[in-house]
Amino acid sequence: MRKQNLSTLLAFLVTIILVSFFLFQININDLTDGLKQINLVYFILGFALYLCSYIFRTCRFYVLLNKEINFKDLFYVVCIHNLVNNILPARTGELSYVYILNKLHNKSMSDGIASLTVVRFFDFITIFLLFFISVSRIQIESQFIANSLGFITLFMMLVIFLFLTFFFYGNRFISNTRKILEKFGPGNKKSFIYLLGKLEDVIKSFEKIKSFEKIIFLELIALSFGAWLSLYLFNYILIKTLSIDLDFLTVIFSTSFAVFTTVLPIQGIGGFGTLEGGWSAGLIAVGLKSDVAICSAFLFHIIMIIYFLILGFLGFLGMKSKR
Repeated sequence: MRKQNLSTLLAFLVTIILVSFFLFQININDLTDGLKQINLVYFILGFALYLCSYIFRTCRFYVLLNKEINFKDLFYVVCIHNLVNNILPARTGELSYVYILNKLHNKSMSDGIASLTVVRFFDFITIFLLFFISVSRIQIESQFIANSLGFITLFMMLVIFLFLTFFFYGNRFISNTRKILEKFGPGNKKSFIYLLGKLEDVIKSFEKIKSFEKIIFLELIALSFGAWLSLYLFNYILIKTLSIDLDFLTVIFSTSFAVFTTVLPIQGIGGFGTLEGGWSAGLIAVGLKSDVAICSAFLFHIIMIIYFLILGFLGFLGMKSKR
């Protein structure tokens, strides 16, 4: 408990430091003027696109869970999951999806973890492809970002390799780990054995997913592209509303740095600070002034918070009526 409190305090302090740093780089009046500048029509259109991403995400879970949960009920789970995930630091909110499925829909923890892991893999693949399609078509102004592309590529390919290895050869990994523990493991092996048992349950759930027909995996890829293209279009509309002249591929490239802060376990509390940092870095890399980039980052974050709070509230209402 003490370690958990310490990590929460540390995340809070880092968030405060980052937010303070970025706020000192801009004029607060520019932020309020930017909010006034947002057209109501674009605000509603942005919400519609954000909602579309939720629907696509729900469809993916609906397919992965073998359509055993009512689509509307699963949509409520997605709404709450994204609300919690956007608030808690370091992606710890991911556990809310597993917890809700287990408590309210009688799905095993392993099924929840397996479906969530597969979904995150498809997210990673989709972002990877869209990001590098955009990289091949745009001019990068920042030399530091340009030099970092090799490292980003290597990291993404490593994550994909590790997932595929565990997905297809997980049983072998568990078996070899057990043998190593038996020979060289510590005296108290209970916690390790328990963890391996849980991993075995997840691998069994992977086996169910691997038995799906190939057309289902193509469907999952299409739904993943639908979800992320909806979000990138939302980013594009917001940037256009703020009178920032960037084409769609440049928006995909620049805002992907903000996306990286939300899909990797580096997110601050509420995403504050880390999201602004990623968004600003991406826009500065394509030639925007730092104050304009930072101001647009805060505006984007404020609007996104409004959206996921509305949908999260809808999810709680729907779940309450269901219970």
